[in-house]
Amino acid sequence: GANFSYVISETDIEADELALIRSLDPEAEGTREMFGQAPWVVNGLLSYKNEGGTQANLSFNMVGPRITVVTRGASPDYYQQPLPLMNFNVSQTFGNGFAVKASANNLLNGKYRETAEYKGEEYSIIQYELGRTFSLGLSYNLSK
Repeated sequence: GANFSYVISETDIEADELALIRSLDPEAEGTREMFGQAPWVVNGLLSYKNEGGTQANLSFNMVGPRITVVTRGASPDYYQQPLPLMNFNVSQTFGNGFAVKASANNLLNGKYRETAEYKGEEYSIIQYELGRTFSLGLSYNLSK
């Protein structure tokens, strides 16, 4: 399955703050996006399951740029830039209640980035790789 959401959200900038912003940029708009609200979200999931106890899924998620820090005055707001996330999980049941599970998270190893735009230039505020994580586990269901 998959889904896509497109969101339009905005909030008014307070008059005193807007006056400071417009002292540097007379054409600045009087609204900004809502804090934390991305303009779009994409999700996808492929899954498999059989009668032999095998299950697997591959998931993808990505959100559009969103405000992470609202600044006061003429300083630009900080935006988290889109970060593609892809995870894979597989499990197999066997015996009488045992299961082995493996997962690989953040397969694309995208970079987390926060930026600010000033006078048409984008500046990197924070940037780092999240890293991939892998796990393997064995479990036993006592109710079997």
